[in-house]
Amino acid sequence: MDQTASQGGAFERMNLAIEALAIKPVVDRLFGFDEVPRAFEHLEKGPFGKIVIATTWPAVTATASARRRSPCRR
Repeated sequence: MDQTASQGGAFERMNLAIEALAIKPVVDRLFGFDEVPRAFEHLEKGPFGKIVIATTWPAVTATASARRRSPCRR
């Protein structure tokens, strides 16, 4: 088996485990595409969860109010 095939199998097993265990990512902050410089500044500050850079306005609009309510927001 070549390396690509074994990596594909590992990826599939990982996805099955994520689904079976209902693992959800911890999103620390959401930034709009126009806020990329601020996103990099945030990364430089240290430990964090995942950050998301939204490239479309519906994604930014739909999650902006959730971002304000998020207890994880710093």
